[in-house]
Amino acid sequence: MVTSVVSAGFTLAMIGTGGDENPSPKIRTVWGAILGALGLAMVLVGDIAMVRSIIALSAIAFVFIVPVLVVCLFRSLRREEQK
Repeated sequence: MVTSVVSAGFTLAMIGTGGDENPSPKIRTVWGAILGALGLAMVLVGDIAMVRSIIALSAIAFVFIVPVLVVCLFRSLRREEQK
């Protein structure tokens, strides 16, 4: 679980810095603290239904992001074929 949070923090730091492949440790620490605080808040809530709702709401964004990524992948593959 810790590895997933560290990876998520690193990814969010990369996105937040405009795609920098090596974001500063300060930014990675801030994102890690934010994710840790969110995890702690979910544990302290104590209501598993609430935690499931929060997870489901955060996953809704991917319903819109994934199709865009698939379209971008196909466009990129077409460009590769034309070269």
